[in-house]
Amino acid sequence: MAVYSNSNVTVTGGSSTYVAGNSNYFVEVHEQRGTTVAFERLLQFVAGNALHNSWELSDEPICHPGTRRNILDDLLAWSASLTYKHPMRWLHGPAGAGKSAIMRTIAQLLCQESLLLASFFFRRKCERRDTSTHLIATIAYQVAIGIPEARPYIEGAIDRNPFIFALSLWDQALELIVSPLISVSNNPSFRLRRYPPLIVIDGLDECHAANKQLEVIRVLHRIIRSVPIPLAVLIASRPDHDIQAEFNTSEFNMRSLDLSLDDGYNPDSDIRSYLVDTFARICHYMKTDLPSPWPASDAIDKLVAKASGQFIYATTVSKFISSPKHNPEKRLNIILGLESDQSSKPFEEIDNLYSSIFGTIANSQLSITLRILGILLVPYFEKNPDPEDQKSMENLSLMPFDDTRSPGFVEDLLRLDRGDVRTLLFDLGSLLVVEERNKNVRISHASLSDYLFDKSRSLRFWIDVELVYADLAEHCTRRLSEWAGKPPGIRSFFVWNSSLFFSKAAPTFALQTAIQELNFEELIYRSSDMDPHGLRDICPTFLQALMNESRFLDAKNLFSDQLDDFITIVTGRLHVVYFPSARLMTFIISSTLIPATRICELAELPCFIFSRRERELERVEGFSLSNARRPPPIMPYIRSLLNDTKSGCFIDSKQYAEAAFNILKSFFSTGLFYIPQSLSKLLKDLVPSLLDRSANHSGLTECAKKLIILWKDDVKSNVDKYDVEQICKALEYYVSKPTPSPQSLGAKDHPDKQENVILATSQPELEQNSNPRKRSRAGPHGLELIRRGSPTLCRPIKRTRKMWQESIPKRYPV
Repeated sequence: MAVYSNSNVTVTGGSSTYVAGNSNYFVEVHEQRGTTVAFERLLQFVAGNALHNSWELSDEPICHPGTRRNILDDLLAWSASLTYKHPMRWLHGPAGAGKSAIMRTIAQLLCQESLLLASFFFRRKCERRDTSTHLIATIAYQVAIGIPEARPYIEGAIDRNPFIFALSLWDQALELIVSPLISVSNNPSFRLRRYPPLIVIDGLDECHAANKQLEVIRVLHRIIRSVPIPLAVLIASRPDHDIQAEFNTSEFNMRSLDLSLDDGYNPDSDIRSYLVDTFARICHYMKTDLPSPWPASDAIDKLVAKASGQFIYATTVSKFISSPKHNPEKRLNIILGLESDQSSKPFEEIDNLYSSIFGTIANSQLSITLRILGILLVPYFEKNPDPEDQKSMENLSLMPFDDTRSPGFVEDLLRLDRGDVRTLLFDLGSLLVVEERNKNVRISHASLSDYLFDKSRSLRFWIDVELVYADLAEHCTRRLSEWAGKPPGIRSFFVWNSSLFFSKAAPTFALQTAIQELNFEELIYRSSDMDPHGLRDICPTFLQALMNESRFLDAKNLFSDQLDDFITIVTGRLHVVYFPSARLMTFIISSTLIPATRICELAELPCFIFSRRERELERVEGFSLSNARRPPPIMPYIRSLLNDTKSGCFIDSKQYAEAAFNILKSFFSTGLFYIPQSLSKLLKDLVPSLLDRSANHSGLTECAKKLIILWKDDVKSNVDKYDVEQICKALEYYVSKPTPSPQSLGAKDHPDKQENVILATSQPELEQNSNPRKRSRAGPHGLELIRRGSPTLCRPIKRTRKMWQESIPKRYPV
C-alpha cells in the first residue's frame, strides 16, 4: 500500500488517478491494491457461498427460458428507476413456488446491467447461509468491490474496531455500509459516477430465528433511509406470519411494495410451457421408443392442475421422467398414478420440503394440527351434488355453504377455543393461508394431501383418512341438535355429506357412542320452530347413511333403537297431522306415488290449495313436503309405512279411491275442465298409480266418466297429447273394472270388517296408546311436545326390527 502525503493531501494507493494539492503539482497513481489486514479480516466473516453466482449456487435452477416474463419485466423496470418511490420490494409465495429461481435469474440480469450492488441467498441448514451473522460483512465486501471508493472507509472502520463483527447488525451496518457510502457521496466527482443500487436478499424465512428475520428487514430499511444515495432492496421469502406482519406495519407500508406469486402472474401457463418443453426434449432423443403422440394432452392438464402454481412440482416431475436410465412413458404413468413402483420415489424432493416444514411444529401441537389439516384436506361436497337440484338453489331449504373449511367452522366442529386454528396453523404459512375467521383456509399446494395421506411418504406426519372421516361423522352427529336452529348451510353440510362420511369412516368407539347417544326427539323438537326440516331431511339422511353406508359390523342391529325411535316419531306425525284431514291425507298418499323430485308440483293441483292453517300445520308439525324443492329423504320411510299392513299406517284400496276422488273432483269444483300443460306430466304419473290401487267407488266412477269426455276432447289441442292420452286410458280402465261382490271382498277390504280405519282414530285413543318410554325421553320439553301434537302421540309399532330393516330401501328415489 503506497501512501502519498503533503500538507494538502493524503492519497491511499489504488488503480485510479488522484490530483493532490492546490498548485500545479499532480500526483498520478496507478497502483494495484493489495489485500490489507483489515480486508483479510472482513473476508473471514464473508459468506462467499451466499452470493448469487457462488459455486454452491451454480447448480441451483433459474427461470426456464420464456417463463416468468411478466414478473421479471416488472422487477427490471422497478430496478432501473433513478429514484425509488418504494425502495423495498417483498416477493413472497408459498414453498416451492419458484422464488429462488426468480431471484437468481433477476440477480443475473441485474448483474449484466451493472445494477446489482450485493446479494445474499439464505439457506436453511447450510453453513454461514442459515444465519444473519455474516449478512452485513458479506454485503460490505460486495460494496467494497462494486464501489471501490468505499473500500478505504470500510477498511478504516475495521482497523479502528477489530471486533466490529461482534456488534449488533445495525452497528455493523452503520460502520461498514452507511458511513462509507456517506463519505464517498461527499466526493463531488462520485455523483457523476454510475454505481449499482440494488441489494437482493433471498430466502429470508430460512434465516434461523424469527426475531433475526425481522431484524434483517429493519436494518436493511434503516440502511436505505440513512444513505444519501438511492439504494433499493429486493427481499424474497415465504409469507410467514411474522414477516408478513412486519411488512404490513405503517413504517414499511409506505416505503415497501409486496409482490405475490399468485395467479395474477399466470403461473399455470409458465408451468405448462416448461412441461411441454421437457416432454419435447425427451421425445427428441427417444422418439423411436415412445408412442405418438406422447404424452396425451390431458396428462399435461393433470400435471398442471396438481402443480397448483408451484414450480417445485413441475421440476420434480421433469427430473423424474427425464431420467435416461428409465422408460419415460412408464415414469409418467407412475406420476399419474396409473402404475405403481414401490422402489421409485418420484416426489422425494417435495417430500423433503414438506417434512422440513412440518418438523417446525411443536410435538405437543402436532396431533391436533394434523387433525385440523385432515378436515381441511379430505374431499367432501361443498355444494349440492345434484346438478339438477342446484338450478333452483335460491328456493332450497338446504342452502349452499362455502365456509366449512374456515377456522370458525373447524373450531365449532371440534369444540376448540376461538383462534385455536389460526394459532395451530401458524407455522404452516408457506403451505396455506389463514385469512378471516369465517373464510376458507386456502391450501397453496394441491399435492399436500397426497403427501399427508400417504404413510410411505409422510411417515410420522401421516394422516389416516378413515380416522378423519370418523372424526367428521362423530362431530357432525354430536352437533346435529346444536345446528338445528342455525343457518341452513350448516345443515346442508351434513345432509349432503353423511353418506360419504359414514362410508369412509373407520368404525371407532367414539363414533358408535355419538350415534347411540343421539336423541331424535330432542333434535326434532329443537328444529321445529326455526327449521321444520330436521325430521324431513336430517334424520332420515342420517339413518340411511348409518344403516346402508357405515362400516360397522351388523349396523342394523347395533343401531336398531335409533331406527325404532325415528319410525315411532314418523308414525305419530302421520296420525296427528295428515290422517285427520282429508286434504292432507290425500296429499301424503299422492306424494308416495310419484317420483320424489315432483312432490313440490303437487301444490299446483286444485285439490291442494291449502288453507293457511293446513299449510302451517303441514310445514311445522308435518314433514314440510309442500315446500320441498329436492327429493325429501324421508319419503322411503313414509312409503314403507303406508304400504305395510302391520305398520298401523297402512293405506287400503278404499283410501286410495277416496284420495283419487278428492283429486279428480277438484277439477269440477274449481271449474278447471281441461288439463293445463304444466300439470299433464304430473297427472300422468299420479292418476294411473292412484287408480290402480283404488277400490270401486261410485263417486270416483262417475267423476272419471265425465272427465274422460272432457279430456278426450282436450287431447286434440293439448301440446302434451301423449300424457293426456295415458291419463284417459287409466280412467277408462278404472271405469271398466267390474264391481266385486260382497263375497269376493277380503277382510281388509270389506267395509264392515276393517279393524283399523285410520280416519276413525280418535285423539284420546292415540294418547292412551302412546309409548310411555318415548314420552319420558322428551325430558323438559315433554309437555310442549304433547301440546304441539308431537311424535310421542302415536300407536305403538308391533313389528320386528328385521321386518323394518328389510322394508326400508337403500336409496331414496332421485
